[in-house]
Amino acid sequence: MGSSNMLIFKVFLLSLVLASAMASVEFYKLSLQWGRSTCSDGRTRCPTPLPHSIDRKFTIHGLWPQDANDNPVDPYDSRHPCVPQTPTPLTETLLNPLRLDLDNVWPNLKNPVPKGNMKFWTEEWNKHGTCSDFAHNPVKYFDSARQIRQSLPDFGIGPGDQGKVEDVIKLVKAFTDAEPEIACNVNSTTNQIQLWEIRLCYEKPDPQGQGGLVHKIRDCPSKLSHNPDELKLQLEAFFSCVILRLAQGKYGASYQQQEVAMEALADFCRQKTFMVEIVNRPLSAMHILALDGVMAERIGNGSVSSEQAPVILLSGGGENTSKDV
Repeated sequence: MGSSNMLIFKVFLLSLVLASAMASVEFYKLSLQWGRSTCSDGRTRCPTPLPHSIDRKFTIHGLWPQDANDNPVDPYDSRHPCVPQTPTPLTETLLNPLRLDLDNVWPNLKNPVPKGNMKFWTEEWNKHGTCSDFAHNPVKYFDSARQIRQSLPDFGIGPGDQGKVEDVIKLVKAFTDAEPEIACNVNSTTNQIQLWEIRLCYEKPDPQGQGGLVHKIRDCPSKLSHNPDELKLQLEAFFSCVILRLAQGKYGASYQQQEVAMEALADFCRQKTFMVEIVNRPLSAMHILALDGVMAERIGNGSVSSEQAPVILLSGGGENTSKDV
């Protein structure tokens, strides 16, 4: 390879590295969490009971900039800066005009008092705001989330409702005319799968419209959250609520169904690469299809996809505390 070709090749490789290290914002994801589901996952310690003002409604978890592959945009790093100047630090003074509304729609479920809320907002800003379109305007970042949440209902879902993920998707789409992303977790006391978060996706802000705030809704790329950490919880729920119960002969499972369940468990545990990649990097589409295949083919009577799996839509029990991990 000639010297000029070698130089071109090196520039090409460098461009790939830079593109990977400095992924740009493609869209935004507003994540709304149901407090009782967050607080019953066995990892989050919440006050008992949650304050009435936030106990039975969806509150903001975060407003997250995503890249073209639906991966979170990394926070600001001075070694590989995403913006020319250091992002504006978040202060209480900056948020004073929004403070009362933010306390209501974006509380810290672990410590829902003014000081605790400010800590939560600072964490979210440092992680998700500093490389957003609002890196130098925290007020617009938080005001975007505030205004969106105040414009949304609770989608007609209430504590103790039961249904399927596809039911939640239909309900949300009826209100928003856009496909949401759904995330579930597992109640550490009952071992039931429950609706945890509803995530809505929005276009990048138009500097000339709506005050430069995020506001135009769009379809989310995925209907189900495939974040590796969340998928581990979903896998745990699937095995504890379906596979292990079948293997133990519960709910009238036949001997053949027990045998198939045990084979499924053994087959899954043999997939070393699959398990390693859950821990170390985002799952590929092939892995997601593999998981759906296990769910659809191994249960026995009928196919059950991840969207059709029954869930407790919203945790409505009296307990909303859990242990720290």
